[in-house]
Amino acid sequence: MLSERHIPAETERFEALGEIAMRGLGLPELCQELSAFLATFFGLPTTVFAVRPQSTQPWRVYPHDEAMAAELGVRLLAPAGGVAPVVCGSRRYLSIGLGVRGPQQAVLLVPESLDVQPLKPLLGVVSLALSNGLFSVAVGDQEQLLGQVGRKLRAIQQVSYQINNSYDLKELSASICSIATQALGAQYAGLYHLNGDSLKVIEDLAVFKTKGMSLLKMLQEANNRESAKVMTLGQSGFLRQVMETGKPTMLDLLANPDGCPEAIREHALASAMATPLVTQREILGIFLVGTKEPHAFSESEQELLVDLAQQATGAFITGKLYGQTVEEKQRADRMVEQLKYLNEAMSAIGQHLNAATTCETLLAQLPKFVLSDHRAVYLRKGEGWQCVAGDRRGLEEPPIAWREALSAHPHAKSLVLDARELAGTPYQGASRVVLLPLSTQQESMGLVVLSLPGELDPTALELVETLVGHTALTIANALMVEKVEQQAITDGLTGVFNRRYFNDRLDTELQRSLRYSHPVSLIIMDIDYFKKANDVLGHLGGDTVLKQLAALLKEKVRKVDIIARYGGEEFAIILPETGHDSALFVAEKIRAWVEEYPFTDQEKLPHKVITSSLGVSTYPDHAGTVEGLIHTADEALYEAKQNGRNQVGRIPKKVG
Repeated sequence: MLSERHIPAETERFEALGEIAMRGLGLPELCQELSAFLATFFGLPTTVFAVRPQSTQPWRVYPHDEAMAAELGVRLLAPAGGVAPVVCGSRRYLSIGLGVRGPQQAVLLVPESLDVQPLKPLLGVVSLALSNGLFSVAVGDQEQLLGQVGRKLRAIQQVSYQINNSYDLKELSASICSIATQALGAQYAGLYHLNGDSLKVIEDLAVFKTKGMSLLKMLQEANNRESAKVMTLGQSGFLRQVMETGKPTMLDLLANPDGCPEAIREHALASAMATPLVTQREILGIFLVGTKEPHAFSESEQELLVDLAQQATGAFITGKLYGQTVEEKQRADRMVEQLKYLNEAMSAIGQHLNAATTCETLLAQLPKFVLSDHRAVYLRKGEGWQCVAGDRRGLEEPPIAWREALSAHPHAKSLVLDARELAGTPYQGASRVVLLPLSTQQESMGLVVLSLPGELDPTALELVETLVGHTALTIANALMVEKVEQQAITDGLTGVFNRRYFNDRLDTELQRSLRYSHPVSLIIMDIDYFKKANDVLGHLGGDTVLKQLAALLKEKVRKVDIIARYGGEEFAIILPETGHDSALFVAEKIRAWVEEYPFTDQEKLPHKVITSSLGVSTYPDHAGTVEGLIHTADEALYEAKQNGRNQVGRIPKKVG
């Protein structure tokens, strides 16, 4: 059990480290603060943090040291949770691997002579802080990427401006088709994109002069007409030959009507020209013009068509690139927004040092990233499981099939359950059920269950996995804090409360009784002839008796009663809202339970049985202070021992 002086020091370290982790510092400032923390609490004069986004990239060293970073290069240092020696120039270090989210890596470099064992309890929080710092670097990289996309977009605008002041492929194609019909005197123009074994229409423009209609009006109506969407190469007539040869061609459709594609036959064209949209590597599509006049096109007009096709090719590539760039920018914008949400969610989760509250916060943050019909969090509890947050849907613990599925994929960040694994559960027939393990590199603590109405976007899934991984680290830290707090109030041998906690609770219960005019009783019990038991059974045997008695009391008394080890072989029990007569009855029951219990090796004792003596006091019958209740119960216990032991001592109620 931790000493009383050690506990505040450990708590102070966690609080100081937690404050650093929650300040949202940039990576250099964060490493500086962590170094100062280690110097303050562990007296480390020299600490170095080395991080890198992935294993193929060189290490970044904080505090900044170019020579050291260059020497470390891309070599392997300690993995997460491991310790390995590192020689850097004339300096020798120990590298301590920190558990940050892969593929990012981080290590702490300390002097080789240092004992790293005292640092280990805090490495989880240090890793969490560095994960947040690396996350800030990732956000910065995303913003830099957006800047690069913007510069790329401006360059595309400068080049495309000579074609048209537009980046919309449909708009560019309509402009080129309009130019072609005017320049070549054509009544039809079409741009087609080769898509597998078919030609997809980009623009299909037919201009037929009607009496009294201006050219502008004709172009507007032509642009508004609905074009054919797709024609297969088998339906493309002479256009297939253009695709196969990669050369321009002119065709007299009056002499060869079967060569006219079905999609444009309705226009009754007499002459047509077609040329491929070609780059140095591939054919992208076809540019086609036609007219109702026979033999209407010359070789010079064919050359002009080829020139226009080159512009159309550039327009097609530019428009396609522009569309992709816009899509990438929109995706990047969405990602930056999602990363902002992720940072906020991680911050909200990291504020808690209670496992159940952390899980509830996780489920509250998940709708920012994914829509789910049902969600729940299960944590391991001893040998079993417990649903600590969300909708358990009748499942007190995850089905064995789910746990086996996770065991079969121990390193999976998420797992989609199949119909066989859902059979016989309340989730049977659900569209999609995803398990996300709550685990660190050291242990598996639980899992998150998400029932989704449909497919899960891969980017959203990655963000959810990141958030769940961060939650696992927070839960691990919370459990560690809870363990420390529990050790501070628990007797290390018997597992019941210690005397310090007993004194605090007795004072609390007495104050509550004073406020609400409820009685409260105290039982102090002592094991009879315990010194003889120690002499006969040995100290280990005596410890076994104490542990068995504590377990018996925890099993038999009410959940609201407070059991504490009061002294060596003495136990105390606080009975809230219990009068004196009821407390005497409980004390007598305890005396009988102890006498009847088969303690280990008790037959070796002179009396062949272990018994106890008990004293009872009650507020307001005997005293109105903590000291008075304890004194009266001690007097009653002394009376029980004086009268022969194995009985309950009784002190008369005070009169007036």
